[in-house]
Amino acid sequence: MTATARISSAVMNQRRVAPAGLDFFPTPPWATRALLVHCLPELLTETWWLARSIAWDPCCGAGHMSGVLAEVFAHVSESDIADHGQRHVRDFLEVVPTRQTATSAIIMNPPFNKAAAFVRHAISFNPLVVAALVRTNWLEGQTRHTDLFLKNPPTAVFQFVERVPMVAGRWAVNAKSATSYSWMVWQRDPAPEIAAAAPVLRWIPPCRKELTRDDDIVRFGGCSDLPRAHPVIRGLEKAA
Repeated sequence: MTATARISSAVMNQRRVAPAGLDFFPTPPWATRALLVHCLPELLTETWWLARSIAWDPCCGAGHMSGVLAEVFAHVSESDIADHGQRHVRDFLEVVPTRQTATSAIIMNPPFNKAAAFVRHAISFNPLVVAALVRTNWLEGQTRHTDLFLKNPPTAVFQFVERVPMVAGRWAVNAKSATSYSWMVWQRDPAPEIAAAAPVLRWIPPCRKELTRDDDIVRFGGCSDLPRAHPVIRGLEKAA
């Protein structure tokens, strides 16, 4: 099942809950669009190839990120260690790179405690782009510095100037957060000027309002923090 097919049938609160202990924090759709609108164009000399390429979200959860990627990429492959209704249920760290797993981009919101392993494994597939949405303090840590950053420093770090609220197990539209997030991107063949300055640091301007679509609530669901009087909720109840 593709990301596009899965989100087209999404309605409020129709989702499969991840087993206890799994790090499932759905990504607000606008935060993924920020990567596509404000980050990748900074690195790529041409972006037309995205519309002809395959992207892979290896920790897709309920499709909040992969569904947005499907707005740009020709095809989006989804997988996750838990069954959220996607086609492939598998542990990304156990997937062996083959011709069948070839992809242009691996884009993900990885589990925090395994994020370095996810990035290292993603790089081993040799895609053009690896992008990980992580807490900004992920840049800290002696182990990550030794095991990842010394050998594979990111091409660029894109820091959100707004908070990106994430709630365990659901996408909460009106959530608030004190946690800072960044997109970290590894590019296989960066332009010479980018490579010379890497890692490049850029700020993602305020864009939550700009990049939130009116139909996001209907497409992605799970917004239990909205009041029953909200027009979208009322519309869904009438449709049911």
